[in-house]
Amino acid sequence: MFKLFFILCFLLSDIALGEILQLYNGETVPYASGVAWDKNKSKIVESSKAPYSPKKHIRATIKNRSWWGGVGYFHANQKPTDMSTFKFITFYAKANKKVDLTFKLFDLKKEGSTGFISQLNKTYKKYVIPLDLVKRVDLKNITALIFATSQKKDADFIVDVDDIELTNDIIEPPIPTPDPTPPIPPTPPIPGSDTIRIIGKDIQDACGQKIVIRGVNQMTCWTDWSGTPKDGLPMFKEIAKSGSNALRIVWTYGEGTTIAELDKAVQNAKDNALISIIEVHDQTGQWSREAFDIVIKYWSSLEMITLITKHQKYLIINFANEMGNGAVTGAQWVEEYSRAVIAMRKAGIKVPILIDTVNWGQDEKTILAFGKKIIEADPIHNVAFSLHVWWVDQNAARIEKTMKDMNAAGIPFIIGEFSSIAVDCKTPIMYKELLKYAQENQVGWLVWSWDNENECPVHAMTKNDDQTFDTLWGWGLEVMTTDINSVKNTSIKSGCF
Repeated sequence: MFKLFFILCFLLSDIALGEILQLYNGETVPYASGVAWDKNKSKIVESSKAPYSPKKHIRATIKNRSWWGGVGYFHANQKPTDMSTFKFITFYAKANKKVDLTFKLFDLKKEGSTGFISQLNKTYKKYVIPLDLVKRVDLKNITALIFATSQKKDADFIVDVDDIELTNDIIEPPIPTPDPTPPIPPTPPIPGSDTIRIIGKDIQDACGQKIVIRGVNQMTCWTDWSGTPKDGLPMFKEIAKSGSNALRIVWTYGEGTTIAELDKAVQNAKDNALISIIEVHDQTGQWSREAFDIVIKYWSSLEMITLITKHQKYLIINFANEMGNGAVTGAQWVEEYSRAVIAMRKAGIKVPILIDTVNWGQDEKTILAFGKKIIEADPIHNVAFSLHVWWVDQNAARIEKTMKDMNAAGIPFIIGEFSSIAVDCKTPIMYKELLKYAQENQVGWLVWSWDNENECPVHAMTKNDDQTFDTLWGWGLEVMTTDINSVKNTSIKSGCF
């Protein structure tokens, strides 16, 4: 693997806590030997428009093969860098075309590392990696920084990286948890409403019936049959056989999909008595005003407003998948999502807006501490929250406590993603306990995922390319049909269909 990497000379010095250690800046940091650069087609380039370091930065050609391709920055002679006294590593990056970037750390003794996925595009963005999330490496002895691509198809990418720093002060000091406030008074039920409504902590369909979400994620934008429209068929018919009352349509605005295709998918969900929860995956892990503006513009476009209005009786919008890493504060979460909700209401959108929490959707504390502020910002109080349970702490008590705390606070939320195993494809998730506590506390959930194509094969609930109901297997069969708290045994369909 090491032959893929080129060498970067780290400048080391005695750094006091709170100061910045600059690992690379093209104007001031010299390189060690350049013997490995040509093999990777990597080089220092001059750029008159680079906004952060105005002249020099690293440009590497990363060859993505069989889902992965990478390059690494090594200290001269593999001399280690002590990162243990810092909280964050930051850098600026861009690519010649959209691609997921995985960032990893290697230490002296092993290649164990933790990756963080962010989507690059053609303009520089700042990436912030909280070091306390990095596992399985010795932060006192880091010898390499690894940047890698991750996507399905083989391709070459030109990736620019600049201004790599260690710091303790990337975000403002933590904001104290606000004093407890009484739950927001429930909005009275609206008989004959033209949309689904959030009533207190509950979801109520347009006909006035309480709905506890029971359903699946289906990657419609990626896993519909090759050569067929991205319209959810025949998969939605197969999902409906389970008794599901809803499904989350995984979508993207930047990978060749069209709103016309999404319109057909939502109609096909409706035809199979499924509430559609539509989301966009393009800004996963991202956090910037620009990223939010792009998503707001997509939802508020004339064509999308037409789709939403047409299907609003059976529709929920999940604003964006897992925006925000572990460095995003509660105040920042409130500010950007309040702004987004208000903009969408001004555009005429009345359906519920489902909002993922920060830290890639996994931070329940942010919802508890700050969720009500976003609800209060919504002129029609039609907001709910989504928590993605990819936790690796094997803590059933945390799952139960989260559900009870949310209910006690009167906060509407669902479990938007979970599976039988974490994203590392080896740490089990206590999914049976999750089903049990969700039923006891009347918490909705959407399991990941119906599709038979996942980077971690265990996440796939169906076995064949047809994604049929009769190929459900193992844990997926339990979640959908055989467990006492399965979809089949707990789901109640909306009476509006």
